[in-house]
Amino acid sequence: MYLYLHVENICNNSHSFPGIWRNHVVHVIKYAKALARKFNADEDVCEIAALFHDYAGILNPEYYNQHHIHSAEIASQILRRINFPDDKIRNIQHCILSHRGSRNIKRKTIEAEILATADALAHIENPDSLLQFAEESYEMSDDKAKKWVLAKLQRSFNKIMHELLDAIKPRFDATVKKVIMS
Repeated sequence: MYLYLHVENICNNSHSFPGIWRNHVVHVIKYAKALARKFNADEDVCEIAALFHDYAGILNPEYYNQHHIHSAEIASQILRRINFPDDKIRNIQHCILSHRGSRNIKRKTIEAEILATADALAHIENPDSLLQFAEESYEMSDDKAKKWVLAKLQRSFNKIMHELLDAIKPRFDATVKKVIMS
């Protein structure tokens, strides 16, 4: 519970990423837990990796471009302080390091595949928050924000677990159409 409260507080006090907790992080956690159960993965690892996957970029916007690296390290430090098992910490770090679609880091565990997929599903579920982020945080025009979101959505779709691609494709297509028509 402490970890949730800590991360939620950081998210809710972020001026660079308004609404990141309710519009993204909680959805990534929801999907990660459900997928962990579906694929018989370590639910604790998936849940905590989802909780911390964007943490550093939220904590300090200067970390955003390398947030996967900084988030993995910060999560490790916090988890070591509460005596979380080392093997799970290593797996959580790997999940966080490899969750981004814009980086070519091989995902070596089912938990890493799940985090990347959960993150992608959260993006596909809520394109409006991505548009708002692009327009407000990057100060993009509407057209430029749409192009950025469409590229992000494609990267997100590309990182979804192969077992789920056919099931997710109709939702992805509907989201892309929504962004184009907005």
